[in-house]
Amino acid sequence: MADLNLTSEKLLGGNRSQLELVRFRKLIAPADLDHEGDETAAECLIMSLASRSVINTKGLHVSVTGESGKGKSHTLTTMLKLVSERFRISGAMSNKALFYMEGLQPGKAIILDDTSLSEDVSGILKGVTTSFRKPFLYRTVNKDRKGQVCTIPERCIWWIAKVEGSGDDQVFNRMLTCWIDDSPEQDNRVLSRILD
Repeated sequence: MADLNLTSEKLLGGNRSQLELVRFRKLIAPADLDHEGDETAAECLIMSLASRSVINTKGLHVSVTGESGKGKSHTLTTMLKLVSERFRISGAMSNKALFYMEGLQPGKAIILDDTSLSEDVSGILKGVTTSFRKPFLYRTVNKDRKGQVCTIPERCIWWIAKVEGSGDDQVFNRMLTCWIDDSPEQDNRVLSRILD
């Protein structure tokens, strides 16, 4: 698992022009209105959205990790506002729900917030992250005992909020892991913002 302490400069290759960095910061600026700190997580989520359009990518799937109550869910909720409703799915869902959703489009951002990943969901995540550029197939039988092929479309990205240390390592090794700032200084900045 890569320890990524990234800045927008590193994410953009380290040698980009000042203008490109300003443009990148403008993408994140709306999130700054609603959320204090955690710029690295915001930058990784923005890059994840962009990865849907890169032709030869395996996608950039993001795990936002940290202690309970430190802002994982708030970070995801804030960044989710930047994604058109037609390109996002969030909330609780059953293990195979994505296979049966009508009209599921390629390029969706699928958000799992503080959920324990079942063995089924972990298996699905391994499959969809491996086959990012093509639909992921699931074969089952319908109520009439006839074979049926269900799919999760290509180029869907996954954002997962999880408490540090929980989950399947094989799943999270396929994801970019960002840690929420749990420093006392961050707590003070958040408290100050709330009190203002």
